[in-house]
Amino acid sequence: MFYDVKKTAGIIKELRKHRELTQEVAAEEMGINIKTYQAAEQGSRGLSIDTLCIIADYFMVTLDYLVTERREANEWSGLVENLTDEQKAQLFSIASNMISTLGW
Repeated sequence: MFYDVKKTAGIIKELRKHRELTQEVAAEEMGINIKTYQAAEQGSRGLSIDTLCIIADYFMVTLDYLVTERREANEWSGLVENLTDEQKAQLFSIASNMISTLGW
């Protein structure tokens, strides 16, 4: 499997849109140059491993996800990030009840 720059670009763009951010805000918050970020979303050039790490960390996904779009179990934090406090409390309650029922 090879690093598909266009696929990674689409993944990055969707992550940003999901958080309802502009490219400028995302780049600024990550501390990367806006031109570099725009190139990342356009897929006009490959990204350094350092830049991929910054982007993955910012969106709370794995490098594997950025490159392959496969979700790993440790990405729960990224999924939970956009929930309201009430939704997080409900999810925690459901998970706690499930774990208790399973005897873990």
